[in-house]
Amino acid sequence: MSDSPQPPNSAPPRNQMLSLTLLGVLMIGVLLIGLVTGAGLQQFATSAPTPTFAPSVPGITPIEPPEPIQDFTLPATTGEDVSLSDLRGNFVLVFFGYTHCPDFCPLTLSEFRQIKEQLGDAAERVEFVFISVDGERDTVDQLNRYVTRFDPEFIGLQGDEVTLARLSPDFGLYYQLNEADENGNYLVDHSTPSYLLDPEGRLAVIFSFSAEPDAMLETIQARIAGA
Repeated sequence: MSDSPQPPNSAPPRNQMLSLTLLGVLMIGVLLIGLVTGAGLQQFATSAPTPTFAPSVPGITPIEPPEPIQDFTLPATTGEDVSLSDLRGNFVLVFFGYTHCPDFCPLTLSEFRQIKEQLGDAAERVEFVFISVDGERDTVDQLNRYVTRFDPEFIGLQGDEVTLARLSPDFGLYYQLNEADENGNYLVDHSTPSYLLDPEGRLAVIFSFSAEPDAMLETIQARIAGA
């Protein structure tokens, strides 16, 4: 009597079962790693500080913390020498230029006048200072005639080469006297920012020439209110 046929074996081979088992373990491991990593990332996202950025205003650069400025003394339109330390307790808005300047200087001083007017009573907290980089031509009398055209309370200071060279690193000041023409007239190349010093005489804000007067006004008002 012949053997009856055996039913086909439905169980997978041993090596196939082992592969399936390993695959299952691997998938579980991946799933656990994902859960742990996700929780870690969520915890990190919750605990990590969110950076905040102050809105930038074109042409206005706050200096944080304010930078100390070395003291200096120059002849002034007040009738006597004035030191930076004499102005402590008030904010000081400074511009370097010269009285024969055809463009940047009169425009800047006109903006200073506008800012002073709009500050109202708070203008008593601000000194407006024009420092000449052309001290040979810009005598105290010449400076006085010039700055009082914009406001009689503006202070003009007669700069000299030694003092200006000492101040240049603090303000990033640049100036260069050009060659005179046949009549002795010459122009002066110079840096054009304005600088706001705080009541302790430290550099607090730099205003580029392109800064809008209204934005400068708001910045100064905010500084006065926070002082």
